[in-house]
Parts: sequence; structure tokens; C-alpha cells
Amino acid sequence: MHTCRYFDRAGAHIIGVIEKTLRFTIQRVLIPKALEEWVNQTGSIKDFPGAQNTEENLLHYSCDILIPCAVEKVITSDNVNDIKAKIIVEGAKLHHDSPRI
Repeated sequence: MHTCRYFDRAGAHIIGVIEKTLRFTIQRVLIPKALEEWVNQTGSIKDFPGAQNTEENLLHYSCDILIPCAVEKVITSDNVNDIKAKIIVEGAKLHHDSPRI
């Protein structure tokens, strides 16, 4: 959540959020404060208003910046070639097993 807030303030457009096994995409501008309030009320990002829950792997979405946060070993030698982000910013628990990174 914190990373969303900082990037939003800098003018970034958040196109997706992953929380453990749940994920969603959003077509409109995500307001991080609204998402944070939703999670505080419901305990999850599930069914966040205006978002579309998805089973797709958001790591493979075309985007400018990918920020995997809070979960380690998200980027592996098995999936690194499928990542389309121009920039990968590690948000927490830096660990990967790919020599390309």
C-alpha cells in the first residue's frame, strides 16, 4: 500500500495489484487511500470497487514499472523472460534466482 501511495503522488497510474493469491486490474485511476480503506474494512483487496478480479499473472503485464513487494522469490529463472516491465523495482525482501537480473 505504501508503495502505491508514493508512486501515485509522483503521477504513476497503477494498473494492477496483487495480494498473496488475489489480484486485480483497474481501468480507472487507482486511489491508494480508497484501496487502503477498503482493505481495512474488508481485510482484503477482493472485490475492490471498480476493479476486475483476475486469474492472470500480472507479472507478465506490459507496464513501465513492476514493483514486487513483501513476498520474496516472485521473480525466478522460470518467469523472468515473461516479464514485460521496462523497470523492475524491488520493494522488499530482495531475493531472486535469475542471473539475468
